[in-house]
Amino acid sequence: MPDRRRAEEHRPAAHPHVDDDRSGETARAPAAPAELLALQQGAGNRAVAALVVQRHAFVRDKQVKPSHPSLTPAMKAMAADTTIRDYHDGGEFADHAAGKTDHIGTLRAGSPGTWVRFARTGSNLLGEDHTKVKLEHVMPAVGSTSFIYEPLATDDMSALPSMKAAYEQENAARLAQMGVGGATDTRKLGAESLFPKIGFTMAALLPLLQGGPSFDNLKAAAYIGQPAQRYLKIAWGYGNDVAGEIAGLKAAKRPVPPELTQLAATVKRLTPALGTFITGLPVEGFLGDALDTPAGRKHVPDLVRFCTDTMNAMTVRIATDAVLTEAERKTLQAMPRATTAQKGALFAVWRDMEFSHAVRAAVARGVRYAGMGLLHLTALQAEGLPPRSRGYDMDGLDLAAFTARTQDLASRVKPPP
Repeated sequence: MPDRRRAEEHRPAAHPHVDDDRSGETARAPAAPAELLALQQGAGNRAVAALVVQRHAFVRDKQVKPSHPSLTPAMKAMAADTTIRDYHDGGEFADHAAGKTDHIGTLRAGSPGTWVRFARTGSNLLGEDHTKVKLEHVMPAVGSTSFIYEPLATDDMSALPSMKAAYEQENAARLAQMGVGGATDTRKLGAESLFPKIGFTMAALLPLLQGGPSFDNLKAAAYIGQPAQRYLKIAWGYGNDVAGEIAGLKAAKRPVPPELTQLAATVKRLTPALGTFITGLPVEGFLGDALDTPAGRKHVPDLVRFCTDTMNAMTVRIATDAVLTEAERKTLQAMPRATTAQKGALFAVWRDMEFSHAVRAAVARGVRYAGMGLLHLTALQAEGLPPRSRGYDMDGLDLAAFTARTQDLASRVKPPP
């Protein structure tokens, strides 16, 4: 999500070694091995202490000895490896070992080795820094494919084939990583529309293109260069579909907004010079790398023209966004849009409206996770989170708590006798 407002600080910390996590999809509460559960129920932590001495599975703050006969083979393996795991009780340990939980697990990326714990029921709303721990790291760790996520779109692109192809190319690896590769309809996984996001990206990108000969702000150290490139490619796909959209409006005897006409003309004019450059940009690359060459710099004036016209065309979509309420449309239409900065603010508000609708619908249908930039979550919290949901700050307090808990348990690991 290319939002300079959303570039929060994150304090790195050392993390223990990470091993394969064995969590799986949602299932509830099969009984723990009888002996372990009986020990807990009968004498609490004093009985669990009898299992102490080895390795890295903890139950109620006590290490579990992997040789205890009540453990299943999967539980023995977890008690004997080097990954920190932290369970509330033996039943949760047994469920996790059997792949029947979707609320706990060990991160393999972002903050490797960190044990995370979310609510076992309801919806978990994760606010992230997109350069740190992301939902695409969390889903494999907890073993869930029940989510909506910011980079994924809610739009029906069946009438926009070039835009759809660019979007799918940019997200194929992400979907595979999150366990839903090959899904035929990813709209149910989306958290917002592409149109305000493209407009927002163009508004953020334009000052950087116009800022002079240096493109360092669009390279890896600045983050925005990656989403800027991604949504530039998707916007170019939309630009190639605009002529068909205009033809459809004319066939339906509906007015054609001049912003669409302008974008279609710009794309037609610039395609010989710009088309191969944009479509050839690598997936997950940084736009600054492509621009910071003699050949790349020659494209800047054309990119400024294309981004400006695309940004203007996105404002037209407010009137046809079926997700918005009439009151929301009126709010957006009343916002100033004379400058690029004002348009950026307009798109930011529109995006937060989209998130609100998508998250509330997801919670209502029982989706377990929603991932978004931290400031999108903050906006949701300001208006009031939906019932049966809980927010997590994955760039601040909550991630820090997960990290500190993992490190505390790691510091208490007892070596084998």
